[in-house]
Amino acid sequence: WSIDPAILEVKSPNIIHLQGKAQDMKVHVEEQLEKNEKLDGIVCDANIPPMEAFDIILSYLHLVKDRAIIVLTCKIMRRNLLKPQMASMQEKFSDLCDNVTVL
Repeated sequence: WSIDPAILEVKSPNIIHLQGKAQDMKVHVEEQLEKNEKLDGIVCDANIPPMEAFDIILSYLHLVKDRAIIVLTCKIMRRNLLKPQMASMQEKFSDLCDNVTVL
């Protein structure tokens, strides 16, 4: 699955592309997944504030397999805010997931 407001330039039968914002597509993804089918992982590279991206990932967690890989990129914003937000996200992820690593 690929969810992005932009047109996906890579064409592959293995990729289902939904053109739009992830926060608007969750119900559609839930409807399209086969019963008991789960996502292998989530990559969020949205150009939005880190906590907003984090909330989007949280809203999709019930759709991923156990041991799924989740990647969240945080866009540079005011540096004095980024470090505390990263610590908060790491703590929240650690409560929900195993093996949380912040790079």
